[in-house]
Amino acid sequence: MKHKEGKPLRTEWKRFVLAALKEGKIQRSEMDCKGTIFSLTYSPVVESDFVNVYGLDITERKQAEEKLKEYSEHLEEMVGDEEKALAVGCIGYIEKPINPDTFLAEIEKYL
Repeated sequence: MKHKEGKPLRTEWKRFVLAALKEGKIQRSEMDCKGTIFSLTYSPVVESDFVNVYGLDITERKQAEEKLKEYSEHLEEMVGDEEKALAVGCIGYIEKPINPDTFLAEIEKYL
């Protein structure tokens, strides 16, 4: 999509365009547009006083990253549960969720 000459750039885009031109280096940002997340790359063509902007839909990647973060936090909580149980004198710990196929064997270890 081409930017129409004479129309002002959005403020957040303008900042990256100007930085790309001033520093002569690629700039990157992310933008949420109605629930779709884009990775934007601002690539300067300094000698022409021009910046190409490339966009990539990264919505699925961001959603996957969020799920991984939640899963990681859950795992850390589970490790914390075991450490807390052992620290207060418990002789064992059975992971959650409890697996009905191995539950009795786990219990028998402590009887």
